[in-house]
Amino acid sequence: MTRPMIPIETRMTTIDMTTGEETPGTTTMYMMPAARGKCEMCGSEHEPELPHNAQSLFYAVRFNQLYGRAPTWLDAMEHCTPEMRDLWIEALIDKGVNVHAGEVNPS
Repeated sequence: MTRPMIPIETRMTTIDMTTGEETPGTTTMYMMPAARGKCEMCGSEHEPELPHNAQSLFYAVRFNQLYGRAPTWLDAMEHCTPEMRDLWIEALIDKGVNVHAGEVNPS
């Protein structure tokens, strides 16, 4: 069974090459769905109780498409229990990630 592509509405600007006039508009691009057996939100393999992979390009594009901004680790942990979030936040801080500032990678 074929899974549908994920439509992503995006802004674009068309420029008239003769006059230089800019016309704003929108267009749709399409993203492949996550591979079978992978998380539909981040495209990674993880247990449902664990955070999404905030470093995944798939997650960044998908999240931005839904919410109009880049994801953070806190976003990736939103569905987790408070205990799981605390464990991940502590581990990420130990690795040098400023989680509360929205960083996804160590500084």
